[in-house]
Amino acid sequence: MVPTSGSTGRPKGIVQSRRGILFRAHAIAREYGFGDGAVYLSTAADGSISGLVHGFAALLSGALLLRVDPARI
Repeated sequence: MVPTSGSTGRPKGIVQSRRGILFRAHAIAREYGFGDGAVYLSTAADGSISGLVHGFAALLSGALLLRVDPARI
């Protein structure tokens, strides 16, 4: 279960399977051409589905993952 506030602003959680996260991560890595030597800059929250998926996409493909607080950009 991943905590989320969604569009309502009220805390809740969603269930996402490991298989679904990995499938999506591999698809993103292929779509964006992640690989050795690539650098991926992420502003997504660490605990969000987007942060998990994009983080795994970079790491599974050998890209360097840099996480940045969007407020600092």
